[in-house]
Amino acid sequence: MKQRDRLPLWVHSVAWGGLLILILLLVSVGDRYRGQGFWQAWVQSHEFRNPGYSERIHPEDLFRTRANTWSNLAYVLVGFYSLALAFHDRQHSGSVEGNYLVCTPAMSLLFGVACCYLGLGSGQGNRILNDCC
Repeated sequence: MKQRDRLPLWVHSVAWGGLLILILLLVSVGDRYRGQGFWQAWVQSHEFRNPGYSERIHPEDLFRTRANTWSNLAYVLVGFYSLALAFHDRQHSGSVEGNYLVCTPAMSLLFGVACCYLGLGSGQGNRILNDCC
């Protein structure tokens, strides 16, 4: 691989550092509300007491479907990488010829925001298991 094709260290630091900060935040918030009935005031859906999938539900915890909630962080990691690459590409957009994605950092920015939103939103939806109406 050519030296100019390598990503700078800060791109990896932003992605993995952001993920580490998010994990530490979620662990501390999840530990703070463990077993306290955080969602007690919400109306439970039918899926809550009779789930149609195999993951165990922890009714008294903030993260009710733990495996699904934590696996959604993969989307957030991809989003952080895309956001870091968008800022990197913005600084170097004139130096690369023929690469549409590098020349339009807004595409990477939008993709990164969408991935982060998907990861956090899916984790939110899977852990609530409440009726919205």
